[in-house]
Amino acid sequence: MPNCGRQIGTLRGTGKNPNSKSYFENNIHTRNLINLKLSFLLPGAGFEFGLSDKFSINSMLKNEFGYISSFGWFINPFIDKQLRYYHNIDERKRNNIRTYKYSGNYFCLVHTYFLNEIKSSVGLEYGWQRTLGKNWYYNLGFGVSRRIDTNSYSILCDYDFGFNF
Repeated sequence: MPNCGRQIGTLRGTGKNPNSKSYFENNIHTRNLINLKLSFLLPGAGFEFGLSDKFSINSMLKNEFGYISSFGWFINPFIDKQLRYYHNIDERKRNNIRTYKYSGNYFCLVHTYFLNEIKSSVGLEYGWQRTLGKNWYYNLGFGVSRRIDTNSYSILCDYDFGFNF
C-alpha cells in the first residue's frame, strides 16, 4: 500500500513522532537569517545575521552606565560588532541539542566603537550563546581586546540577557 505522501520513520533519528507538532522538535536546528534582539543587562538593540550554518555577524547598539567618584554618573553608548564562528554546531545536531536562534559555542572577532569617546577597540573572544524557551537568550563570552588609540590591552567579559524576535 502506498504511503500517500505521509512521512514514515523518525525525525532526524530522534525516535520521536515525525508528525508531532512540538515547537521544539520542529525548530531544534532552525536558524533565522536575521535574528532581531533586545538586550536588558546593557540596554540596547541589534541583530544577528546568518552568513552560513556556522558563521554570523552580531551587531548591537548598547549603553554602558555607572558612577565614577571623580566624574559622577555617566552613560556611554557603543556599537559592538562580532564576526562569529560557531564551532560545535555539527556536534550539537548529532546529539540532537538545539541550535535554534544561534545556540552554540563560538569564536569571534570583536570590534567595539564608543560613540561618546570616538574611540574603538578590536579583539578576540570565546563565548556561549543559548536560547531559553522560544525567544529569550543569554550570552557569555571572554577574551582580550586592544584599544586602537592607546595601544592598551584589556580583558573582555561579555554577559548578556535579552529577547529574540
